Amino acid sequence: MALFVRERVRRGHRSDRPVVLMIQGATTPAVAVFDLRFRNYSWMAFLAEARFDVFTMDLQGYGVSTRPRMDDPCNTQATQQDLLIPFPLSEHCAPSYPFKMAMQSDWDEIDRVVDYIRDLRGVEKVGSSLI
Repeated sequence: MALFVRERVRRGHRSDRPVVLMIQGATTPAVAVFDLRFRNYSWMAFLAEARFDVFTMDLQGYGVSTRPRMDDPCNTQATQQDLLIPFPLSEHCAPSYPFKMAMQSDWDEIDRVVDYIRDLRGVEKVGSSLI
């Protein structure tokens, strides 16, 4: 599984700037929400000019992050695969995309990205903005 993370900083970036992670809600990729490069519509550019080190991410299944293969019947929950036998499945099978998507997985992904940013920037705290 791969998560998309984007960063915007002002020219002359210094490592002592406050770090912010912007997280979009469901259905819309982060770049379209926070970094639309049209006129002055980029919140990320605005915050970068205000001397913030700004990151955004796409949760699993959205934007550029890894998506489950919805066309693979093996990705159906094991408890539901009986409904797909004998067609399109002839027997139970292991998922080709073994990651479960749920509220907890969203929080786990955000935690992973925050840890990545903290290590990258050597900071203890990352501010967040949820939309």
